Amino acid sequence: MSDSNHLGHRERVKKKLLEIGLDKFHEHEILEFLLFFGIPYKNTNIIAHNLIKKFGSFADVLEASVEDLIQIPGMTRNAAILLHTLPQVFREYRKSKLDTKNPIINIDDILPLLEANLQFRDMESLVVVCLNARQRITAVVEMGISEINSILLSPRSIVDIALRYKAVNLIIAHNHPSGNAIPSESDIAMTIDIKHMLKCIDVELVDHIIIADNKAYSFYLKREIRESKACNIKPYHMSNQTPKSLPRSTVVKVVKKEDGTFQRLV
Repeated sequence: MSDSNHLGHRERVKKKLLEIGLDKFHEHEILEFLLFFGIPYKNTNIIAHNLIKKFGSFADVLEASVEDLIQIPGMTRNAAILLHTLPQVFREYRKSKLDTKNPIINIDDILPLLEANLQFRDMESLVVVCLNARQRITAVVEMGISEINSILLSPRSIVDIALRYKAVNLIIAHNHPSGNAIPSESDIAMTIDIKHMLKCIDVELVDHIIIADNKAYSFYLKREIRESKACNIKPYHMSNQTPKSLPRSTVVKVVKKEDGTFQRLV
């Protein structure tokens, strides 16, 4: 395809997008369009097809590493960086549209914020949401994969965040990239430890929520964090407009051993 014909093709694709919208495009057509901005003067349709063939789906392409993306013939580093960072751009867009001024009185109030931070990540992250006495958000602290192990194994780090932002109530959340929202034994044990340590500084752990793809697990809803008289948050309810799938589970009782591991109690 000559340069003039190729430029004409790109203009036709842009015109089609403006006329019918991106939701009418096939996955490879969306990729072809996005690649316009990272690969000049090349047929990006072929590259888009090869990306889908290699990684499997549009989502899998965006979740691929820059190093893997640039292995596809015709891909440039700029195009790979563009595709790789799009999920992060989407998360920032969702977060910027959230209203954090209203009080958090049920799970539907907090889930959009947590999903914007944690949903569809390929690595574990943990989010700490600090609330004041009026149940309004005063701070949202995100801990990435480089810190996740130390955070989960050190409830004192959560306490430090609560003190730093003068929290009265706290919600913690983390994601399970595996797609399984059910908490592990260590998730449960650490939640209990964090709740007890926060009690020592008069801060209430309202909930611990696990985000996994399009599922959410609430320790509060599963009665693994009991409602406290010291916490004036209303009991969570699930909105009919935005139902969330909460997997069935039972409370697993564990004990923390001297070596730091956990043993399940029968």
